[in-house]
Amino acid sequence: MEEETVKIIINDIFKKNNDHTQVLKDIYKLFIPYFDKVKEVVVSPHCGKEIWKYLSKKFIEFDEINHPNLYKGFIWIDQGFSLNKNLDDWEVFIDKNQFIMKE
Repeated sequence: MEEETVKIIINDIFKKNNDHTQVLKDIYKLFIPYFDKVKEVVVSPHCGKEIWKYLSKKFIEFDEINHPNLYKGFIWIDQGFSLNKNLDDWEVFIDKNQFIMKE
């Protein structure tokens, strides 16, 4: 996906939700079409520097409004994608071996 398309979709995800857990789930679903069949994330997907920074900023801004008593952006840092500087800025790397699938 093109950078601008990704930004539009990500912005829509943040706008339609008021809970960061659901936002994170929707971000996963954006890049992992089969995410509803995932039982557990063993290894976080990896992403490039710019998309990681963009999502970090979005989660911080979101938490300032929707979760003011929590550490801003923590869910992204704790459960979001891992930064991989070897990937292109807006690339996301996913391998099915990163997940345990539901039976």
